[in-house]
Amino acid sequence: MHRIRLGSQWDFEALLDTELSPDNTLHTSPTNSPGHRRPKPKRLKDVADYKQAAGAGYQGRIRLVRRFGHPSGLQQNDRVELGMDLLQNTVMVSLNGQDLKPVGRHHPIESTTATDEQASVRFDVSVCLQDRNHLAIELDLADNPEASGILREVWLEIYSGDR
Repeated sequence: MHRIRLGSQWDFEALLDTELSPDNTLHTSPTNSPGHRRPKPKRLKDVADYKQAAGAGYQGRIRLVRRFGHPSGLQQNDRVELGMDLLQNTVMVSLNGQDLKPVGRHHPIESTTATDEQASVRFDVSVCLQDRNHLAIELDLADNPEASGILREVWLEIYSGDR
């Protein structure tokens, strides 16, 4: 097995803002709506910096995008998995416009807590890879840290002859 970290050079963008109305219900609106504080799009040195990029108190949906090339030296029967730390409030993970479904027992959309035993989720991306790849992850951020997105590391793992 060979691991390639996709830790740096992520693009951050805010998609939806969430606000509490006078009747105590949450409403979301596009970040280009008048009167909403929109964090500016920016390049992150590390994927784990997304909460800092959003700013203190930001609630809403964000998108993290990472572009990368096709891993070199892949053989026809090699399997490539995309792995990441367990996610909470994940809305979507896609590679090259194709929504990814997790392999194994953990589904990021249903996850509510991160424990040592449930530290990552994986996606088989063997057939999705192209010469140039576009990975997108959308998260919902909330004021409550326990209900907010968690993402610390993203990687590719290459398994020889296991496809």
